[in-house]
Amino acid sequence: MMSNVEWRYAIDTFQSFIARLLLLMVVGSCAFLMYGTSVGGVEESSEQAATSKANQALKASSTSRASAPVNENTVEVDASTARVIYQRRGDEWEVRTQGGTVQIRTADLTAVALNLKYHSRTGVLEIGPRIKGSVTNARFEGKLLTYTIRDRHWTLEEGLVKFEPQFFKQGVVKPVYLRGGRSEGTMDEALVHHALFTSCDRPHPHWSLRASTVRILVNDKVIARHVGVFLGRRKLLTLPRLSVSIKARRRRTTMLPDIGRNDIEGWFFKYAYTYMATRHGTGVARFDWTEKRGMGFGIEQDYAWKAAMGALFIYWLRDRYRGTEFDWRIRHQQRLSRSMRLNLQWESRSNSAYFARSVKTTILSASFQRSVSGMQTMLDVRQSNYTGWGTTKDTYITLRHNYQKNRWSASLHSTYRRFQRSYGGLGTPIAPDEELQHRLEIRHTGDVITWMLAYEQRIDLDKDKYTGDRHFGLERLPELTMRFNIGRSILRWLRNLPLYASISLGKLVEYPERTARTRLSLGTALSYHRMQLSSRLSLLTSGRFEQCFYDDGTAQYIYDLRSQLEWSWGRRSRVQLGYQLQKPHGWTPFRFDRYTPYESTDLR
Repeated sequence: MMSNVEWRYAIDTFQSFIARLLLLMVVGSCAFLMYGTSVGGVEESSEQAATSKANQALKASSTSRASAPVNENTVEVDASTARVIYQRRGDEWEVRTQGGTVQIRTADLTAVALNLKYHSRTGVLEIGPRIKGSVTNARFEGKLLTYTIRDRHWTLEEGLVKFEPQFFKQGVVKPVYLRGGRSEGTMDEALVHHALFTSCDRPHPHWSLRASTVRILVNDKVIARHVGVFLGRRKLLTLPRLSVSIKARRRRTTMLPDIGRNDIEGWFFKYAYTYMATRHGTGVARFDWTEKRGMGFGIEQDYAWKAAMGALFIYWLRDRYRGTEFDWRIRHQQRLSRSMRLNLQWESRSNSAYFARSVKTTILSASFQRSVSGMQTMLDVRQSNYTGWGTTKDTYITLRHNYQKNRWSASLHSTYRRFQRSYGGLGTPIAPDEELQHRLEIRHTGDVITWMLAYEQRIDLDKDKYTGDRHFGLERLPELTMRFNIGRSILRWLRNLPLYASISLGKLVEYPERTARTRLSLGTALSYHRMQLSSRLSLLTSGRFEQCFYDDGTAQYIYDLRSQLEWSWGRRSRVQLGYQLQKPHGWTPFRFDRYTPYESTDLR
């Protein structure tokens, strides 16, 4: 006889299978029904009534009283109206139901069938001869569902899925229907025979798209063969093969043309055709016609082969007013080893609709990444150029390195920047702005004491040649900070209290004034802490005190307090009395140490 463990495993596997099966059907219907465009032409007629005895039993079971909600980790099997029969056939035990309906419920799914049969030796689960179910904003039904647990292969006879408009994020205003004569597949791929897509609920829809076979690859593409466009029972045209990419793209891919009007382009007609859809790449050709701008052509091609992957995008449009727009982008990623990766990218755009005439921008970037246990390193080089009213060239070189082991961590961040601008020969040429910034941080995290040593410096490489330098920042040359978790100290009466103390000492330089001082800071802080004064009365408090000393003989101390008294009155009412206070005293040479005094009380 089949054990409880085998039965639970079969049910859990069936739950994940149903979720993936619905996902495959959703993907297929979305791709064929214009992949996000509006769907119309639905007649106001009721669904086809169930005429068989099986459908009547399913309807009676589905309209029975609702049970308690099921959480996401629970699968319920209700066979209270049916008999559960354990029957031995040779070396195999067969479990089946008879004489009623079986209802399977999860957090998002409800399925009802007349019979459920499980073969323990072969691991085959059969649900039928009729099965109905629903998920959020969608309903499905089929004749017979068979699932093999070992290889996760499934078959569904005469399947039908109805998607409500709320199922889609946007663009769909009427229910969408997907029908299939026979479907089979695995968790990531499905093959539907004699598929039909429509938004008409009639047995013979007024319009539909019909294909002999439809192969659906999750998050990749939909491939249909011998696709017919039908108006009623009349076939208007036949496409031998149709591929629709369902990958995430910068521009959406539609099977039907996109027609509309906007302020920039006027009336427009845009069409995208998937000319290639394989496991190693997808290609989309685009044709655009706009009333105000003109005619454009483009290609969008991505590829993935072994350790390399990338994409190519080219778009050309002869604009009547801004000149020829030419936009092309190349992105390539190469995996050099398990721990090293190289990324290359180049973008060039000229005379875009969102820029002025005779404007060109280019971006070139390359990055190298290495990641091993506890250590990450990245080198990034990026240059952007702009040509229009003058020219600008901005160059970045960034090095990042992080290391972590047990309670120790270290990070290095160094950036070189060179920014150059000219105004097309007008006026005196401007010298480039060159800067080098780096930050080194070493940290040790303990149960009671955490300390950090930070060194942060900015080097002005152009000195005084660039006169427009207005850098705002802070240098630490260096600064040592220690933080004490008093709540975890040896004092029992302070344990579990979010109380902290800190001390920091360092030489700081603040820009653009270039104020250089040695600073010593002593502080204590109480993080937000709630005290329950009674069953309906609570007090939320936080506070901070900080004393700062500077090497020029000046000093400053600051204290702030925040508290909120809350009284719950009934189930839906509460009264809150809040008080906030902040008071600085003394003087500080640094802008980042200056605080505004305030005191406020509010009642809500």
